[in-house]
Amino acid sequence: MEITSSAMLKPATTPPHPLAGEKVPLTAFDRAAFDVFVPMVFAYRAPAPSSEAVKEGLRMAVAAYPLAAGRLAVDVAVDGQGRRRRRRVLHVNDEGALVRDATVEADLDAK
Repeated sequence: MEITSSAMLKPATTPPHPLAGEKVPLTAFDRAAFDVFVPMVFAYRAPAPSSEAVKEGLRMAVAAYPLAAGRLAVDVAVDGQGRRRRRRVLHVNDEGALVRDATVEADLDAK
């Protein structure tokens, strides 16, 4: 496999999403999950869509779901008794999603 390009795709939104810049607390389910990076590989049968068409679709999807373009972070909050508490949050900073184009010299239909 050969990686032919790598880019961070920003959301395709104008104006910015209302959550832009916010730090969204994680839910109980999010906090119970493991912190893992989950890469995804998409392969298309011929005729495959162009890389630009796939990237534009991803930009539109990330615009509709801005949390997908954010980053996990730690925020310091002050509770009711004045104590500082660290909490895991999703920083909706529109940094984007990492996309890599790659080619492979193989028949993906072969079993």
